[in-house]
Amino acid sequence: MKKIVSFVLVTIILFSAFAIGANATVVAYIYGDLTKDKKVDVFDATRIQRHLARINELIGIDREIADFDNDKQATILDATAIQLCSAKLMENPRDNDNYLEFYVGIDDLVISPSKPYEKHSVCFSAMFDDVYNPFKDTFVDYHFTVTEVTDGINREVHSEHSQRPYIYYSFPEEGIYDVEFKVSKLGHNGTYTITKRVEVVPFYVYEFDQKRFVNNVNSLDPWEYPYAPEDAKEIEYERVLNTQAWLVTDKYGDNDISIDFVALVHTKEEYDKLFRIDNRVYTDEFFETKSLVVAVSPGYEHSDYSPIEGLYSKDGVLYIKVIYANSRPEGDMMEESAPTWYSFVAVDKADVEDIESVQRVRW
Repeated sequence: MKKIVSFVLVTIILFSAFAIGANATVVAYIYGDLTKDKKVDVFDATRIQRHLARINELIGIDREIADFDNDKQATILDATAIQLCSAKLMENPRDNDNYLEFYVGIDDLVISPSKPYEKHSVCFSAMFDDVYNPFKDTFVDYHFTVTEVTDGINREVHSEHSQRPYIYYSFPEEGIYDVEFKVSKLGHNGTYTITKRVEVVPFYVYEFDQKRFVNNVNSLDPWEYPYAPEDAKEIEYERVLNTQAWLVTDKYGDNDISIDFVALVHTKEEYDKLFRIDNRVYTDEFFETKSLVVAVSPGYEHSDYSPIEGLYSKDGVLYIKVIYANSRPEGDMMEESAPTWYSFVAVDKADVEDIESVQRVRW
């Protein structure tokens, strides 16, 4: 059963302008010099032949270096040209363009929800391997192009140049799109490209049942919440997340939830619908034996933290005790002035199987 429910679903379709591996770096190598001995000879031609015979395939930057005849691919013509040049039977086809001085291997183009939420709003972020640092390189142009391909009609809807390998973008409507990310550098040959296809589905608005998923629209002051009943049964738990909300969006998702939200989540499907993400942390395997208790709390100072510090059950109700680190400010400081706080704890599913509703309580 398909359980990807984030409002942008990414299909596993990747295309690359060059058959380049995952490595990424800025180098100065000689075209044709596959043996890295600072000269181009028959030994390099042999490396290309072995690659074409699939005996010892070239990967990463070597695929680019093998393009001796400058036709944007590694073929038998490159091996032949190297042999002829070594025998002095032809001139170097690269002429004055003998060195590969700029190379970028692109791992992936990640597409994730952006904040604040707008309809179909996402962030496109290019991922490189650890060798290449896009923020230290200079005169690099990152170009994003979004093309709608719905119903077989290709229509460019957005094109943007950036000095950073990411952009924020809101799709105009549902449909299928190709997103092309292209890297080039001033004064250097070579443009490196990756394209990802995305399907934009109808914007999903979560409906809170106010039982296991309680969105306190009219938030209470911390001391106005009730205490848990004295005879409630204490439930053991394991803390799995405890941090400010802005640090968790890309990995754990987000939603239009209040700053006093609490929930008991039993399945990955419930989690993904709630936080608008195909999360890879709390998987189906996790939920086989565990349930997740979630609390979102207000922040007033950046030093605030508000962890879940107790779980209790009685008569089908789960009481979630959340501690506020600091007292609520007075006067002009009554409004939220710091990121909200996320606290997640895992519990044994058997301990909460009879829970019908949740209640936030004070400490």
